[in-house]
Amino acid sequence: MAKILIATTCRWISAARLAIAFRQAGCTVEAMGPGASPLHGLSAISRIYPFQGLKPVRSVQGALRQSSPDLVVPIDDLAAICLHRLAGEGPAEVKALLEASLGRVESYSILESRELFLQAAAEEGVLTPESATLESDGDVAAWVAAHGLPAVLKADGTSGGEGVKVVANEAEALRAYRQLRAPLSMAVVAKRTGIDKDLNHVLPWLLRKQRRVSAQSFIDGRDANIAVACWQGEVLASISAKVIQAVRPKGPAAVIQLIGEEEAGKAMLDAARRVVKRLGLSGLCGMDFMIERATGRPWLIEINARATQTCHLVSEAGSDLVGELVEKITGGGMRKQADGIQAERTEAEQRSLRQRGDSKGRTIALFPPAWQIDAGSEALRDAYFDLPAGEPGLIRAGLAEDRFSVGRRLRFLTGQPHRSDPRLAAGRK
Repeated sequence: MAKILIATTCRWISAARLAIAFRQAGCTVEAMGPGASPLHGLSAISRIYPFQGLKPVRSVQGALRQSSPDLVVPIDDLAAICLHRLAGEGPAEVKALLEASLGRVESYSILESRELFLQAAAEEGVLTPESATLESDGDVAAWVAAHGLPAVLKADGTSGGEGVKVVANEAEALRAYRQLRAPLSMAVVAKRTGIDKDLNHVLPWLLRKQRRVSAQSFIDGRDANIAVACWQGEVLASISAKVIQAVRPKGPAAVIQLIGEEEAGKAMLDAARRVVKRLGLSGLCGMDFMIERATGRPWLIEINARATQTCHLVSEAGSDLVGELVEKITGGGMRKQADGIQAERTEAEQRSLRQRGDSKGRTIALFPPAWQIDAGSEALRDAYFDLPAGEPGLIRAGLAEDRFSVGRRLRFLTGQPHRSDPRLAAGRK
């Protein structure tokens, strides 16, 4: 039975969703995560190793040493970066594990730089916006003069729409550049540490570390993404989706619609294949696109060198990222073991597995982001609600992070949904 190590430095629900999916695929699942992570108490996980925000690389190193997994799956950018560092510093067996889990070590520096990544993709014939790293106010002025406005400024090492600003004039561009480059303020660090229980920003703040900022040409269109399972430069399975509604502008997707053989979907998959082959990637990753409003063409705007929040889903064509990856790393030997586990599952686990299949070809309200948007949103009307069936503790953890009022949370958990909010009724199905 293959052993999977889920590595996360934050409290994202997606870590737990993937742990469940890997367990359902017949794997033994262990995890590394912070104390407040929803991974704790999850029946799919056999052991959890602690993550310390002030000692990130050492925490990951300790988890790898104690777990000795067959595959390690990073869930967030910091976890991926820590693994990248260990690949260059650790013994040969660690490098071999990380190359099998993430891809060629030589590509890690490209994955960590938005500018280098887009350059590599463009060299493979992928449609990408103009991009450059900004290191001074003069660079900002030069970018505006050369490429015009509007533009998008992004800070490396950020995700979920944080560290992204769209600017319409040079004054805005300079202001955004200075804000993104500067270390986080004491107030922000205190909030994320005290309220969000996230210690990952304390050390960079103490060191007053500046962030790297890049500029991209602005593409007018709709956000889209593709989640990919790959192995040694080959795409095994993929799930493409366009974003119907985000939590906030440029924020994480809340409601998505799976796309398949239409032109944009084909182009996104072709781009993913080219990138995966060029960088020799393995494991799970995601790529973000902008489908241009005027032409319908998808522009590749960045990569997430880690598992993303749609990796546990099943595509319209039956593409199962987790299942295909497990089949590859075990040489196909896991299918029989998975069948045996299927016979032993509880009713709740069976329902959860059927639910993964229910997402095929649907508009999907992702949990918990879709619980952070307005209840009257049209995007929710015909959506499939991607709740983790049979995991009430996980649902409670997700609701604890959303923007519900106390009263609406109580109605959800006690089975008294308000008729104006379809999300509440979905939780009782």
